[in-house]
Amino acid sequence: MGDRTLHTSYYLPPADGLSDSEFKDFCEDLNHLLSRPGAWSVAFLVSSGALEPKLPTHLHFNIGGEKGEEFDMEDSLVKDKETYKKIYNLIEERVGEQLGLECDHQKYHSSNNPRVFYRSIGVPNENNIVLRIEWDKILWDPNRLLLARLIAEVLSEVILNKPLPDVPELKRKDIGFETYLKE
Repeated sequence: MGDRTLHTSYYLPPADGLSDSEFKDFCEDLNHLLSRPGAWSVAFLVSSGALEPKLPTHLHFNIGGEKGEEFDMEDSLVKDKETYKKIYNLIEERVGEQLGLECDHQKYHSSNNPRVFYRSIGVPNENNIVLRIEWDKILWDPNRLLLARLIAEVLSEVILNKPLPDVPELKRKDIGFETYLKE
């Protein structure tokens, strides 16, 4: 399979993470992007890999709570709960109908750790979603680009109130995503 690429996750940064120059750059970029009025962010994580049990759902939404906590919780990473519910419900509906995937809201994962990067770096906005996607659905599944497009479409429709722009480059047949335009 080849050598594994070294990577650093900043989802739960170490206590001395601010001494890492790459982490500082990450924080500066994130703060710049999220300082805009109405900004939302989605942290995409891979879930249910080799070290985790297989779960019955494929997309796991978290907004800063304990496993099992509902939408209207204290100390949420999302302040605009109505918009979040629209995003969640539309993605849940569309991935179910179009890709046969299932979603959950804080059923299997918690994101209430004070070290979660949204909390530990003090991002300026108040609408942050943690979305864990089953590893094989985002890495190996032939419909992975369809899933990414579907999520982007919902975010654009709900947050920006406009359709996702067309990207002609993605319509080329030789880019390795044969199912991208599947209807």
